Amino acid sequence: MNCKDFKLIREDLKSIIREFNEIENTENRCLQWTNPDGCCNGGDYFLCKEEGEDIVRYLRSNPDKKTKVDLNIKNNSKCYFYDKQNLECLIKTVRPIICRYVSLRIFQGKDGTYKACSPNKFCNKKDTTILSFDKANIIDFKNNSFVKCKIEDKDTYFLNFKNFNFLEKYYKEDKIKISEFLKEKEFE
Repeated sequence: MNCKDFKLIREDLKSIIREFNEIENTENRCLQWTNPDGCCNGGDYFLCKEEGEDIVRYLRSNPDKKTKVDLNIKNNSKCYFYDKQNLECLIKTVRPIICRYVSLRIFQGKDGTYKACSPNKFCNKKDTTILSFDKANIIDFKNNSFVKCKIEDKDTYFLNFKNFNFLEKYYKEDKIKISEFLKEKEFE
């Protein structure tokens, strides 16, 4: 994948999320970069090398943020790019593709059930907020991009990311763990 393709993927995803926000107000839903117990503390994610290069360039041009990332790496934080003090993503504008939609998506588990982050509760340390439901809860697939579900007696939408053709190439590319990429770049 070249850099141009990668930037187009970001723009396409941004456009779909804008369209999603017209259908479903996500103001009160988890958007990853502000939840101290959310996905930002989920571990060492994979990214494509172009994403990694973009992140490294961004951090080299933002020394204050790079210093915080260096400290997170040294402290072996779950997410190197999460600022626990300010409760925000240090690389929000260049964050990996997976970080851009993870709390808004629906996916089918190996057991056939559908799973999604709760639209009504933020992750917490005590129990999971991942919902599991069967096909009976799915009301409608709008253009195959959005899935309308009945959650806690309310119609709720999720992104059906498997039908985003522009992500197909992204997911077929070689991935590398963030920690491995940063070590490879001698970022520390």
